[in-house]
Amino acid sequence: MYISLIEDYLSYLILLICITPLPIPLLHRDGFYFTPDGNFNPANVFHGRLVDLKLSCQLIAGRSKAFKYLLDDFSAIVSNLSAFEKLAPRERSHETLSVIRDTIGRRSIKLTHRLFEAIDRDQDNNTSNDNNSSTNATPTDSLGSEYDITTWPVANRCKGHLQDIVSSHNIRPLPAYDESHVLIPPLQYEVKLKGALVEVHMAFCHHHMKTSKCDI
Repeated sequence: MYISLIEDYLSYLILLICITPLPIPLLHRDGFYFTPDGNFNPANVFHGRLVDLKLSCQLIAGRSKAFKYLLDDFSAIVSNLSAFEKLAPRERSHETLSVIRDTIGRRSIKLTHRLFEAIDRDQDNNTSNDNNSSTNATPTDSLGSEYDITTWPVANRCKGHLQDIVSSHNIRPLPAYDESHVLIPPLQYEVKLKGALVEVHMAFCHHHMKTSKCDI
């Protein structure tokens, strides 16, 4: 997924369809969980584990008159995504969880982003051997300390859970960029993205979950 702000004046993968881009949607203020910790609350049993956290938000049609010629296509995009979902093979007895939502008074598209990625020890060892180096570089090293898992800005209630996975996981920063095509830092996710007009590139995936008998 790739998100870019628009200036005001203007593995269990079965099915993968690239949508590039969606026509100038709006990141809705309701159901907005594109924050550094996704509003995770360890006291809530329904939130599961921090390591499995996925940031999420709802895309709706924007209301900018400057992009009205594109916004008129949003309903067609939603219909096309719904049609794609129906193409995925699934058992009749399985529950289907759609990316199309109707929970905020209008149809929307749910975007998700997995925040943590397990460290591949085998790959790290091979890389270290090839380079004859003892350094342990991570994918976010070139981005600065604010993108490091040890300094990732989560709420106090999440810090202990974050420390538990520091040695086993890396951060996957939200691939969201501002008007100058600069990666938006985590502490600015909410202030810059909530309610913003954006250009979105995303992967549309089908996950077949046998144990829970559902298709996502």
